[in-house]
Amino acid sequence: MKKFLLSLATVALGFGFAQAADITDVINQAATGISGTTYKSATITTTNSGAEYAVQCAGDKGSVQMRSNNNNSGIVSTKSGGTVKSVSITWEPSTAAARVVSIYASAKAYTNPTDLYATGLEYVGQLKRADATESNGYVTTLDIPGDYQYVGVRSASGAVYLMSVDITWDSNATPPAVALPVISCADNKVTITAETGATVYYTVNGNDPTTSSTKYTGPFPITETVTVKAIAVKGSDQSKVATYTANYVGVYADFAALVAAGKGASGMVSGPLTAIYQNGTSLYMKDSKGGYMLLFGSAGQTGLVNGDTFSSVSAAVGEYGGQPQLVAPIALGTKSTGAAVEAEELGLDEFSAELVYHYVKIVGVNFTGTNGTSRVNFTITDADGNTLQGRNNFNLDLADGENFTVYGFVTVYNGTVQIYPISVNGGTEMEKVETPAFNPAAGEVEEGTSVSITCATAAAKIYYTLDGSKPSVSSTLYNGTPIVINETTTVKAIAVADGMSDSEVATATYTVVPRGTLIATFNFTADGNIKSLTTDNTFAPANQNVDENALLGRTFVNGPVTMWVSLTGESGNGGRWWAATQGQEARVYGGSTINVSINANGYRITSISFTQNTGSTNWMADQEIVASSKGDVVEGGEWTAANKTWTAPAGIVTDFALKLTGKSGRDSFAALTVNYVRDDAAQSAVDNIAADNDENAPVEYYNLQGVRVQNPANGLYIVKQGNKVSKQLIR
Repeated sequence: MKKFLLSLATVALGFGFAQAADITDVINQAATGISGTTYKSATITTTNSGAEYAVQCAGDKGSVQMRSNNNNSGIVSTKSGGTVKSVSITWEPSTAAARVVSIYASAKAYTNPTDLYATGLEYVGQLKRADATESNGYVTTLDIPGDYQYVGVRSASGAVYLMSVDITWDSNATPPAVALPVISCADNKVTITAETGATVYYTVNGNDPTTSSTKYTGPFPITETVTVKAIAVKGSDQSKVATYTANYVGVYADFAALVAAGKGASGMVSGPLTAIYQNGTSLYMKDSKGGYMLLFGSAGQTGLVNGDTFSSVSAAVGEYGGQPQLVAPIALGTKSTGAAVEAEELGLDEFSAELVYHYVKIVGVNFTGTNGTSRVNFTITDADGNTLQGRNNFNLDLADGENFTVYGFVTVYNGTVQIYPISVNGGTEMEKVETPAFNPAAGEVEEGTSVSITCATAAAKIYYTLDGSKPSVSSTLYNGTPIVINETTTVKAIAVADGMSDSEVATATYTVVPRGTLIATFNFTADGNIKSLTTDNTFAPANQNVDENALLGRTFVNGPVTMWVSLTGESGNGGRWWAATQGQEARVYGGSTINVSINANGYRITSISFTQNTGSTNWMADQEIVASSKGDVVEGGEWTAANKTWTAPAGIVTDFALKLTGKSGRDSFAALTVNYVRDDAAQSAVDNIAADNDENAPVEYYNLQGVRVQNPANGLYIVKQGNKVSKQLIR
């Protein structure tokens, strides 16, 4: 009966039984509710075991995606389901072979996955992607020793993609008479806590403690790394032995002393140390000697504000851009409330590398070259003409303008002194000149095409370059005479006007194609045309596998050119119109074929190219191109990997098939462009089907390459019955 009730309760979480008392919670993408590549937090409260979990992850590749350190991602149990017995992981096969997942356990409840990035955790083992193979179903398992009531899972390094994390509990295990004591270490002092009314005994020599061992009366200091073992005793009952490695760290008087120990050194800086500003993994602090430092990495605490004071900071010495910084593992000591650090007011001519990480204020300065919330460098100028480079590292919403007051931190990157603003007050923002526009738009054009540049801002002057360099007022002034394109050219332009900030840089790349070339584009981006190229009104992008975004079974027609996706084998995902974070795109998976066909007589294909969104790089290595005409294979053609373009061989090509022969992976592209020309000798594949005058002849199906198909799956086919030939879409 117990198993039956559990199975009814299972919706997003699966279950399994090692024995009658063992219950497994399956944490997968459905359980977290998180998809896509953006990291989010979630809680899971409906489980088989009764345990509850806090999760921070992304959901790329249909997985539970976790990344080490910077994202504070992971899975922790916040409510116990009994005694933890094992953790099993089903890996997504494309996860890098070097990836490792760390497993932690505790007698005390975790709060959130950030807990897994603190020091002094009880580490119980790891699971390696390298141990997951096709033969074992890409599953690895770790048995958890001891009697732990809580468990934590996180990436040890880099991104991991987990199809499921299975946590098995012994829900019927007899609770211990006395709970396991909890041992921790901070500021080189060991603290042991136990349940109310219990007396704690401990050792530091590796021996198991007894009631004859040292009695715990309060935190005690250590002068070297030791193994602490402890028991909690209550009357005649006692807990099992808790074991903890207390790591001693060297003590330094200030940040400068720790940094002087050299890159890679680690230690503890004595307090008081004051937090000034925290943003993500960046924490700026000031020590008791007046020194400033950037701590980069998880500090185990979030929401810190100016004035939060700590008894110590433990960290390692790292480096970025030629400057030292403190990096993980980072541990903050005891927290208290102190006085906020005041910013030092500086003139632009007072900035120097010796002030790196100082908290400063500059008044009455102008901005040029900002770009909203973009993380870009910009120029700060004062009334005397002094300049300083600013970098919008924390994505403030900045605009060009005058008379601003800026608070931020001095930084030095590869010798260049900068400021990272954290707040900007006052000032008058300047209106921005509209971005120039090109006519015709970027793309493939015939030799001799004239390109004009316009700007919607009245009286704006346009400057442009043709060599790919960034334009400035020193570049060529556009005088209204169109630019003639005779070879592949990238045009960049800006527009400027008095009393306004310069426009964004407009860029257009023109690829010259032979005269007479016609172009059919299948564009899957938000502003593309793909929706208009199919009669299926339900077709829509999505970031998960749903009927609406499936490419399989849908056909797209742009004039005399047809494009569709089919399966190379008998089964597979085909492809999807994916709403990716980098922009909408087509995703075609291994085992599928991208087909292009001329659907009318008198045209032949000259080239086919694929373009990708910025940040989208997926492209399979195992692919095969088949070109044909009237069903006959045409040999030759050239594939250029750098720009993902196929150039047809001499002769007539009316059909193109890009077969993704690999079993896993995908091709991702924002648009597919077909160049074709008129050719009276070219005939579409439909003409390869001989008419049959027998009206009682059976129905025959042919693909668009003219090859007969015995058992047609979803797709577009040529249907012949007797002397009647037509096209038919099968769904």
